[in-house]
Amino acid sequence: MPSLMVRLGLPTSFKRLSAVAAELGASLMVSANALRDRGKFWRPQRKTFSGCDVALDSAGFVAMTRHGGYLWSAREYVSLASAPLWSWWAAMDYCCEPQIARNRDEVRRRMALTVRMLKGCQREAECAGVKPPMPVLQGWTAADYLTCFEDMD
Repeated sequence: MPSLMVRLGLPTSFKRLSAVAAELGASLMVSANALRDRGKFWRPQRKTFSGCDVALDSAGFVAMTRHGGYLWSAREYVSLASAPLWSWWAAMDYCCEPQIARNRDEVRRRMALTVRMLKGCQREAECAGVKPPMPVLQGWTAADYLTCFEDMD
């Protein structure tokens, strides 16, 4: 049976919460939004997360609910993703939760934006010599996720 890795999401309090995660032997997922200060990303060091295995999330849901969109470009996000401490990083995406995408047309639009943003993040990563992002599927139904996957080529 394949093993399952669960990542603990850290919104803030990196040192305190990651120390507990390290004691548990847990892996972490950090939101890009939590790494912004005065409109710019700050680049954490491995010690910031107590040596835990850490992945980077684009903070799409927070960006959409709080700001109506991303406050950073794909280039800025890829620059953050270039830090050597991330095990992997998720592509920027356009979430489809009902509080964001209120109807099928909006879900389809956001799925298309997610595919376009994946390609943009891939291009930026290639230009910057950064490993490619983990794709993020969006939708409301299994068929949506399949469509989103197929549209990613």
